[in-house]
Amino acid sequence: MLMLVLFGISLLTAIALFMFGGIWYSQKVFGKVMMDSMPEGEDCSKMKLPMALEFVSCFLLSLGVSFIFGPFDWYFGLINSAILVLAIIFPLAVSNYAWSPKRSIKLSLVEYGHRALQIMISFMLVGWLNSIILPRLLSNGIF
Repeated sequence: MLMLVLFGISLLTAIALFMFGGIWYSQKVFGKVMMDSMPEGEDCSKMKLPMALEFVSCFLLSLGVSFIFGPFDWYFGLINSAILVLAIIFPLAVSNYAWSPKRSIKLSLVEYGHRALQIMISFMLVGWLNSIILPRLLSNGIF
């Protein structure tokens, strides 16, 4: 039963992360930076597969956070995600930018900023949902 609950929490978190990505890359936020980096004449209708893969990656991220780190609260999620971002995402961003001299710094900041916030949101949302759902199930004797 716990696995089913964690699976549901992961699915809700993945939906929230996907929606966050839609807002992040909208024209009003950072969509212009992305569009400027695309080759001229690129067909945006070919974005269906990348969008589907993005949702799958959001779900796998949420699932990994739920199952690897187990039940925790949002504060634990905030602290641990900040450590992961500083220890993994930031060094990767610097390294990738250093090895891609033709890449725009704006585009790199937008992409890695999105990934960093995605990780932080995932940890905090999973933790928050765990702190709400799991105690109620335990108090009702479901586990």
